[in-house]
Amino acid sequence: MKKTAILATLALAAALVLGSCSGSKSSDSAPMKMAKEMNGYLTKGEYEKAVKYWFDNMAVGEKEAAAEQKKEMEQYVSTFAEKIKTEYDQKGGVKEIAILSETISPDGLNADIVLETTYGDGTKDTETSSFIKENGEWKFKALGDK
Repeated sequence: MKKTAILATLALAAALVLGSCSGSKSSDSAPMKMAKEMNGYLTKGEYEKAVKYWFDNMAVGEKEAAAEQKKEMEQYVSTFAEKIKTEYDQKGGVKEIAILSETISPDGLNADIVLETTYGDGTKDTETSSFIKENGEWKFKALGDK
């Protein structure tokens, strides 16, 4: 069950990455820049690099459970990367990606990016990926953090 939840989280992270626009503007927020960097890996088919980037930039905070989860997930980078590749290949690849919105909380410590991915088979996914500012740096929120 825990492994399924972790895979679902990675799929969401991959959707975040695939949903980011290409290129970078100087006005992009840090979360948007992170999404674009991960997008670069995924659009080149570098799934293992994308998953590792997500793990390396996942918020851990003071939660012991999140640290344990990160340790466990790092052991399965190749497995997760292959799962993401298989999922996207089954949908005919990515046809179009759009960031629908970005919201940064008034206190500047949390952000959500909503994106829509259109696949080659015509199906669409809308996903929200959340970020948290930890020790002055933006991080992907760990599974279970809201």
